[in-house]
Amino acid sequence: VRGSTDGIWDVNLLTNEAFFSERWYELLGYRKDELQLTTAVFESLLHPDDHDRVLKGLRRLLEQREPHVMEFRMRMKGGEYRWFLGRGQAVWNEQGQPARMSGSLTDIRERKRAQEALAETEGRYRALFENMLDGFAYCQMLFEGNRPQEFIYLAVNTAFETLTGLQNVVGRRVTEIFPG
Repeated sequence: VRGSTDGIWDVNLLTNEAFFSERWYELLGYRKDELQLTTAVFESLLHPDDHDRVLKGLRRLLEQREPHVMEFRMRMKGGEYRWFLGRGQAVWNEQGQPARMSGSLTDIRERKRAQEALAETEGRYRALFENMLDGFAYCQMLFEGNRPQEFIYLAVNTAFETLTGLQNVVGRRVTEIFPG
């Protein structure tokens, strides 16, 4: 547990005893003695937009025995919110009651930043692609063994469709559109 970069947690559902690793607290910017963690405190740290979704996921974990894997934001000690990946699994006793839940908390803010940057870049290039005055087609080469045999359309812009008069070419082979 000490060697993990993730925060580890374990809750005995029958006694309400809980364990949260020191790393769990560190991920939120706290020392273990600065935060008395309870279910209510955990819920209060969830971002308002993620609160209901996370709690529904935890209920599914207990009611339908589905593992809990979810991205959500939690409030740090300084007040800002940070993205985490939470994972959890429950164990049931012989009477079929959920007896224990355990899991981990992973800081995913760098991955989220990269996803946001990629989405922004994708948006810019998509706008450029769609608004070009020249017709443009993006194709993938298909091989037979090591020899290129054919191309398939992956994307075309509006100007391509306007200039060629062709519609619905994405996913089709070039030779199907232009035989010979």
